[in-house]
Amino acid sequence: MEHSSLNRIGFGEFVEAFKRHIEGLPGHSDAVFDAATRTLRYRHGGQDYSVNPNNYFLDFAKGDVDLEAFLRACCAGLLSMQAPRPQSLEQAAPSLLPVVRDRRYLDMAILMAKVSAAKAKVDIPNFPFRALAGELVVTLGLDTPTATSVVTAIELESWGTSFEAAYTVALANLRARTQGSMHEVRPGLYVSRWGDGYDASRLLLPELLKQLTLRGEPVVAVPSRNLLVVAGSDDPPALAALAQLAAKVLGEETRPLSADVLHFHAQGWREAAASVSQQPRLLRARQLLLQRDYNQQAELLNQLNQAQGKDLFVASYKLAESSDDKPYRNITQVTEGVGLTLLPKADELAFLTRTQEFLLVPWTEAEAVLGAALKRLAIHPVRYRHQGFPDAAQLELLRSKASIRQAAPDPKQRMAAAAEDFRRAYQGQFQRDLSYDAGGIQLLDQLIEDQRSQGVPATDAFVEGIGAFFGEVLLRQFGGEWIVHKERFCVLLDDKNGVFPLDKVARQWANGRAGGDSVLGTYDSVQRLRSAQPAGVTTGASERPSADQGRSSPLPEATDYPYRIPAQRSDSRMQQMLVQARDKFARLRTAAAAGTLDAMHADSPKWLTHRDPLIEVSHNQALLLREGRIVWAALVMANNLLFKPGKEDCPALLVYSLDPWFESRPDELHAIARRIFELKNTQPTEPGLRALAKLVTEESDRGMGWRVPEALTDRDVRGAIFMVFRQHIPQGQMCGERFPILVHPSTEAVMILPFEGWPAE
Repeated sequence: MEHSSLNRIGFGEFVEAFKRHIEGLPGHSDAVFDAATRTLRYRHGGQDYSVNPNNYFLDFAKGDVDLEAFLRACCAGLLSMQAPRPQSLEQAAPSLLPVVRDRRYLDMAILMAKVSAAKAKVDIPNFPFRALAGELVVTLGLDTPTATSVVTAIELESWGTSFEAAYTVALANLRARTQGSMHEVRPGLYVSRWGDGYDASRLLLPELLKQLTLRGEPVVAVPSRNLLVVAGSDDPPALAALAQLAAKVLGEETRPLSADVLHFHAQGWREAAASVSQQPRLLRARQLLLQRDYNQQAELLNQLNQAQGKDLFVASYKLAESSDDKPYRNITQVTEGVGLTLLPKADELAFLTRTQEFLLVPWTEAEAVLGAALKRLAIHPVRYRHQGFPDAAQLELLRSKASIRQAAPDPKQRMAAAAEDFRRAYQGQFQRDLSYDAGGIQLLDQLIEDQRSQGVPATDAFVEGIGAFFGEVLLRQFGGEWIVHKERFCVLLDDKNGVFPLDKVARQWANGRAGGDSVLGTYDSVQRLRSAQPAGVTTGASERPSADQGRSSPLPEATDYPYRIPAQRSDSRMQQMLVQARDKFARLRTAAAAGTLDAMHADSPKWLTHRDPLIEVSHNQALLLREGRIVWAALVMANNLLFKPGKEDCPALLVYSLDPWFESRPDELHAIARRIFELKNTQPTEPGLRALAKLVTEESDRGMGWRVPEALTDRDVRGAIFMVFRQHIPQGQMCGERFPILVHPSTEAVMILPFEGWPAE
């Protein structure tokens, strides 16, 4: 099966392109991505501005659009938002519109500004609003053709007006631009189709709702700013359809608005009956949306607490898996000995004692027992401040109310089991080996990037499975042990160093590889740490023989695997050639300012589309040229055109390895490549070889970074499709089957080292 990979570009490259576009605007400079707040900051006209590139990236990834055109449109929106602000209500009046938002949206913007204020001059906004029901509120927006900016309290004060006066103007503007009516898509179910970014705001127009033929009073959902859904309160089939449609949109929308369902009656808006708002599919969508917001809030609170020197623990909002037709169990936890904790509001509250006793208690029951120790904070999504741990009497009462009471599982057993479950699930889905080594880490890293780019939510079960596998790789490669520290699973490497694998996975899922936290980057850091261990320090990794140990001993024969390539003897000449190539290209890199690397950048063939996984090779050329590591590779097969003079750049298949063993043994790689090609048009019985035979026979696979099966080699050898750019090879045509390539840990794409960097031989 073809390996999944981004069919456009990754988040990091998107941010870099966005930065270039912003700095290319007149008067714009100093574009910097802040991974902590996931914002892109820049300066214009002596002022600091910020934008959330993740929202733009999700919009870009959702459609098949040209990157340059997309970013030009984004920058046009930024320019409109930077236009001089109105100085009076009279100036603002034509652009004022009411904006329906979730209260969490406003509080998150304020929290993000507080975090940014610790690093740059940023004003803390105050957004006036009118509450509707649930978490939905109405704010005031200044509308432009490409964006909407929310009006602040300071602006209203400078205009000498009140929120209500400005709201009256805004509502009149919305009413004036609302032509036509809503569309009935099934009996009793109506949807909006204005598509101007203010569909949700039209729930504020009673006359619009009165035009609809409803059984009962209006019940509305606003899953997106571009969708208003209405049904009658006495129409169960239409209400069920409303809930299903809202849940579907929430799962697909890159910028969901709210999972709340409101009921309009004589006294105004109120939350809809539980029979509608608590329908399983809609409730699941609400829980996933809430988890996303709690995760972002926790990350920002941790940054703010660190900047302010506060010792607070921000607890997680955890979702336990359930069947597709049932809501998730949502849980948070109080741990004895942790101290002051900020808890999210969940259905169930877990208590973990020092003796590892575990109690799971319904929130309402726990709240009654804890009393004043649980204090609600004025932030959204809602959190509670909890200090200490229940005393003996309270703990006994909690035991009587617990739905689950048990000793917590040993972290070592739990993580090992979770890792193996994840490994099996991965191999079953992708039909690809996932091993507990550096190769497995590369696959994890790419999986996270793929899933987040597709908008797949980071459920706790998913994060725990990937994190457990990540931790098990660290243990098996470098030694250590699993422990639990402040509710978090930690791999304790030694008495001074530890890694929180699940946290790393969650952060990469939230921020992307470019955010600074990634499983691959962490693995490389631990590897460097272990390499720097002083002599005499023994770890699980140093106790194992290295790739170079035993080279003077007789070479073993691969008797257990008839197809396995026997180990080759070291060739010092080939190793020296690789060293020369690395030295030569390092010197060329120092000349990058003169355009050396830019001149090596090859244009993509016209036939190569953004949907072709090979586009990753083109997109990562700059990274590989600038930072790539040089290793040996061997050709498996290539388009016949490449062996003749011509202009066409074509794909080919190669094998390579990061193992130092092969630095002096490219012939062994060549033998492996030849054996793979010999599988063409055969049907081996061994599953790994059968997959390889299919790959070289059908010649349609675009996979990168796949591992050569153990049946051929017991070392970590990888295979990849790649692009042969003729300008990178001597005389513009293939003339050898062993050559140096560039690789980088942040991508599975590889490229031939441009021949300017090849050794003289």
